Amino acid sequence: MLILLIYNGITGVTIQSTGVSVGLALIGSLLKNSTLANYASIVVQPVWLITLGTLEIVLLALPAVFGKRVYFRLQNVIYILVFIASFIMIGLLLSHSHADFVNAFNAYSASYANTTNYYQAVIASAQKSGWSPPSTGGVYSTLLLVPVLSIFGTSFIYSTYLGGEIKKVSRNSLIGMFGAMLFAFLLAGVFIATSKAG
Repeated sequence: MLILLIYNGITGVTIQSTGVSVGLALIGSLLKNSTLANYASIVVQPVWLITLGTLEIVLLALPAVFGKRVYFRLQNVIYILVFIASFIMIGLLLSHSHADFVNAFNAYSASYANTTNYYQAVIASAQKSGWSPPSTGGVYSTLLLVPVLSIFGTSFIYSTYLGGEIKKVSRNSLIGMFGAMLFAFLLAGVFIATSKAG
């Protein structure tokens, strides 16, 4: 139970620092709304992290309190929204070039930076600090790494949620988690070997 509470606490902090705060800062910047930008820095203060994190934990627990039917309906709605957002993102990535991104980035940052080519300034500054751009790969290699990243990211610890009821949990869940990680390592090895060969 303690581990679950710690995990929920970490999730609450993560949602606020990488989701709510960044989202408020971005929306405030796009809308030129200084109030939203100020809220972005407020929600990551310790008192607000604890308060909003507790509220998030309670809200995330509510679907389970109301039963499986409510939980699965909510989960389906969230999955549908994620799929729609994913298809929009894929469409944007496929319909725009790198030059489009650079132009949009420069147009967005023009009011904040003292240069019209802020993208190049960022890249030059990073290279001056020791960063070097990675070798580019094809779309095929990039898309093939998505399942590997998903398994490494979260999927291997959610086997019970993804696979339904597991008999002999103490044995099968561990086999499933380690099997998923082993599969991810093998898949990553194949992709790396393929990208280096071709």
